[in-house]
Amino acid sequence: MANWKRLSNSDSIWEEGAFNRNSMDHPDYGWGVYNAITHDVVGDSVYIISLANGAKKKLWIKSKNSINNTYVFTYADLDGTNEFTETLDVTPYEDKLFVYYNLSIGSVIDREPAQSSWDLLFSRYSATVYDLDGTLLLMLWWCFKQFRGVGQYTLSGSGKLPRLEFKTFAGC
Repeated sequence: MANWKRLSNSDSIWEEGAFNRNSMDHPDYGWGVYNAITHDVVGDSVYIISLANGAKKKLWIKSKNSINNTYVFTYADLDGTNEFTETLDVTPYEDKLFVYYNLSIGSVIDREPAQSSWDLLFSRYSATVYDLDGTLLLMLWWCFKQFRGVGQYTLSGSGKLPRLEFKTFAGC
């Protein structure tokens, strides 16, 4: 696994997530392929997920059912033990930006207020920058402020690139 390509969410475009990084555009969405007859996306990729506690799980998003607005996914330990298949109905979360699922406890975590109930969001994002040889150059942190859909990024962190040097400053 050490030489596998690491997939991460984009630090600037919310629609570019780790699961669709290998997308070939419609009908291939990276994690699955659109079926023109059923209008579902059928999963064709398995991912290794690093959990917050350091454990690793394999994850297969089996399908996205468009009519029922559900995802079906299977996750397990890397050796195939402790396998679970879940059907996640995302309809109750349509007024939220994200749906959170905790693989450690096997449950949806409803941690976000409805979009209509807040005006200001403070959040953090990070990115790692490598040179062409794969050498780590620096790590960047972004502070994201959102005012009802209008976002602004503020750079913070420290590092040095050829012809560019910057220092830490107060972010959010």
